[in-house]
Amino acid sequence: MRFALKNLEETNRFGRELAEAASDGLLVALKGTLGAGKTALVKAVGAGLGVEEVISSPTFTMLNEYHSGRLPLYHLDLYRAHETGEKLDLSFLAMELDELDQEPNLMMIEWPQYFLLDGEDYFQSRDHLSIELEVAKRTGQVVAEDGLLHEAKDNNDRFIGSRNVLIKDGSDNFESQRIATVKSLGERAELVRRLLEKNLDCFLINL
Repeated sequence: MRFALKNLEETNRFGRELAEAASDGLLVALKGTLGAGKTALVKAVGAGLGVEEVISSPTFTMLNEYHSGRLPLYHLDLYRAHETGEKLDLSFLAMELDELDQEPNLMMIEWPQYFLLDGEDYFQSRDHLSIELEVAKRTGQVVAEDGLLHEAKDNNDRFIGSRNVLIKDGSDNFESQRIATVKSLGERAELVRRLLEKNLDCFLINL
């Protein structure tokens, strides 16, 4: 399931809806390259939870905790676990997260592909929602109001979303435009995915 988020306002709404849908807690694997908007989405989720602290990237601390919202928010960034070449033992972190999962909270983990324990993916047997963010790319197609792909009239058009929105090269706010691909594993995550599909149907891309 894919959502078109054509500006920061829509990214913020996506985050608020995610926070609302995850009322009983959720584990989120947040994927995307540098600059894809992962931390921006965590900030939007924090705002939806009512977090009062300033949310910042935990690249160097690895884990930031926020307890002022209606659910505790745990924000992890595992960039150091691979991209810097630093060798990290993540087994103690996994034990801590498993303990935290006994209580309702929202846990968002950036760079989840690097969360490996003895070579095994930490997420493979855990109920979680996978969200992959990518910057909208140039294409010869566009999603029109019927939700289907059509050929763009102009090769300079950029693919953005499901409401017949065409963004030209050189647009001042293009860096804000994202595609969010959402997948679920487990009952709790699937419930959240369905709520997002229902409440953000106007953002859906039907491919």
